[in-house]
Amino acid sequence: MTKDHFVYAPADRFRSVFLLLFPLFWGIISPQNLCAQGGNAPEEIPDGQWMKYRVDTTLGTPQNRMLFSTIIRNQSFAPGQQEFCRNYFIKYALPLWTERANWKELSKYRSELNNNLKKTGQVRNFLTDLAFPHLKGMVENPRLNPFARYNALLALGDLNDPGATAASPIPLAKTLPVLLAMAENPDAPADLRIAALLGLNRHILLKLPDAAKPKVQGLLLKLLADEVDAESKNVAREWMQWQAAVMLGQLGALGTDNGVVKALIKAAGDAKTPYRTRQAAARSLGQLDYSTGGNPKLEISDLTNAVIQMVTDACQVELKKSPRDEEGLRRRLKTRLDAAADGLFGYTGVTGAKYAGIKALIKDQAQFDDLKKKTFKAMQKDLDDKDLYGRSLEKKIQEYEKQLKDWTPKKPAKKTE
Repeated sequence: MTKDHFVYAPADRFRSVFLLLFPLFWGIISPQNLCAQGGNAPEEIPDGQWMKYRVDTTLGTPQNRMLFSTIIRNQSFAPGQQEFCRNYFIKYALPLWTERANWKELSKYRSELNNNLKKTGQVRNFLTDLAFPHLKGMVENPRLNPFARYNALLALGDLNDPGATAASPIPLAKTLPVLLAMAENPDAPADLRIAALLGLNRHILLKLPDAAKPKVQGLLLKLLADEVDAESKNVAREWMQWQAAVMLGQLGALGTDNGVVKALIKAAGDAKTPYRTRQAAARSLGQLDYSTGGNPKLEISDLTNAVIQMVTDACQVELKKSPRDEEGLRRRLKTRLDAAADGLFGYTGVTGAKYAGIKALIKDQAQFDDLKKKTFKAMQKDLDDKDLYGRSLEKKIQEYEKQLKDWTPKKPAKKTE
């Protein structure tokens, strides 16, 4: 079963979407003086309503581009080549990002930068040291166009530690404060907050320092608690809320006084919350590490009921629609059902990680097995049956909805050691 709970593929799609949705946002953070780290900031010149960095075109000759590629491939400097790389990078390569005319090329520039920083060695480390302050300066410069700032922040999130390899990437730890500051700033442009969350997501998936986890968790809880109405069509806020639900599952911690569990329960069971967020919350409840303590304070039926409530609400919404789009109905209900099944019964993520689900907390495993077989799997099978349609399909959905409602009042016994 393919899951989108790990966000690399969906994130790539949303990067493109938000580049188009937020072209006119201004930033609010003061520009960073780069003199102390990596050299002087490039000269700014007008570019329509924005500013851009002056591009030294004399450095962009075919010969220089080939020399730059050769130095990266060899991962060593001959005399004078370190200064050449500094000038090429700061005065030619990065300033290209700031020209409005190049906005369609920005994903290519970002990909080239990532490729240049993949190979392990002194040149990679030198360029990473150069890239960090200059990308940070671009992000924090409200005079530059928003496309450049957004892509600079994505690139910051992709930077790796000097000890990283292509096979074992380790996010650059000093990017964390920049990403956190932008993600938690309610006055920052939405596209930059989104780019910061994507960078934080990479840190969580690869290596988030323990000391940073409480602050990241606090940010995610705040974003999840944002009252985004399912009918508001506020794409940016809805996306951030959904991403927060996903990332809380990836962190795996229960939170102080089970704060994460409670927040995910509320999101999964709240009819006003967009379904995408409800699905992520349901799946994340199955990812949490309940072995870390707090189980005696958990009412397990609260977890199961919230997840099942998401499915029964979806059934009611679909049955009330008129005229009814049966293909859409099947697709949407299967998506809700899949997320609920993952949260309740566990699943294997795209990285190969295995999550036990809420079922692991239950002493009476047969109770969950019965729910999975007689309701979830049977409903999935009927939703796939194209010979079942119209009133017959409607009656089946009503039957499953009743089965789920009849099951939820039960309070499963907690698993004891």
